[in-house]
Amino acid sequence: MLKESVVLRRWLLVGLILAMVMLPVGVYWGVQRASSYSRWQTQFRLAQSFTFILEDCSGLLQAGPETLSESALVVAGNDLRYAGYSLDALIRLDWDHANQLDRIGYALVRLETNLSTYLGNLTSAQRNTLPSLLHALADKILSTYTNYARFTGGNPSLWYFGPSPPDENLLKQAVDLAVNWPGLPPLPT
Repeated sequence: MLKESVVLRRWLLVGLILAMVMLPVGVYWGVQRASSYSRWQTQFRLAQSFTFILEDCSGLLQAGPETLSESALVVAGNDLRYAGYSLDALIRLDWDHANQLDRIGYALVRLETNLSTYLGNLTSAQRNTLPSLLHALADKILSTYTNYARFTGGNPSLWYFGPSPPDENLLKQAVDLAVNWPGLPPLPT
């Protein structure tokens, strides 16, 4: 009887020690997961904002040279600036990709500060290419942060159905697009 009591107490002690270790570990893991999910959701919202603003700019620039007024150029420049602000906020949340996002932001600032001159030097075919490239850049950034089915080392749990960590390949494609501007002359420095 005494021996059974000692064995029972030993298992109770082992169970108590395991509970004392597992509870803080479980809480820490849960807080980390919730923080990651919240950060990914905020990054997604900022990418949406960037995309909507840049697509608005793209739509303004699709007007032909005869219909593109000075006020439309001012609004397009403002859209480029506001897209840069959204990108800056995204950089503050996504430090792992700050350098890549900063390169995109730098290209947009160069375009914004020289927009009127740059558009004036483009051929009509190139004027049609610029809005398409801005639209493609906006889509790449949104797709980078919207990827719901990522399977990487930092992938979300099975029961999570929100945005995932940024897609490295799509972000690289966006950077290449913003830095090289295929089909267009280089941006002024």
